[in-house]
Amino acid sequence: MKKIVVIFLSILFTAPFVMAQNLEESDTVAVKEVQPPAVLKILEQTNSFGNPLVTQSEGVTNSLKDYLSAKSVEKRVGYRILVYYDNDQKARNESKEIETQLKEAYPNHKVYRSYASPYFIVYIGNFRTKADAMALYNNLLLVYENAKIVKSRIGWYSFPTD
Repeated sequence: MKKIVVIFLSILFTAPFVMAQNLEESDTVAVKEVQPPAVLKILEQTNSFGNPLVTQSEGVTNSLKDYLSAKSVEKRVGYRILVYYDNDQKARNESKEIETQLKEAYPNHKVYRSYASPYFIVYIGNFRTKADAMALYNNLLLVYENAKIVKSRIGWYSFPTD
């Protein structure tokens, strides 16, 4: 009986360390992030009497909004879809036309047009993962056969703070 109790206690006390070790070794642990817009929406909610659910000073609310807007310009590695890349004499006009077409066809995605001597370049989207970019990429391939997904520095948090 003592042996069973000793084994049980040893398993009980070593289990948390084994679980922690497994979490550290795994790089595919899914952690659900709380999106900042939800935080701002909670601050605006009221009860049935019209009183705010969260009561805090205006300074704290403003500080939170300032923090979130500063985070919105934070750049991290993500993905964009390269739609056009050329240095031909017609490249300036073609890139402008493609930019206009993409803005009309996909208003929910940001379109970037740039000039990196001697190339005119058009990108679309800010995607955190390559898998997120695949749906739009498959649609774009029907029209732009040279489109490809590329790594890029993107604005990590893109949400309105007001």
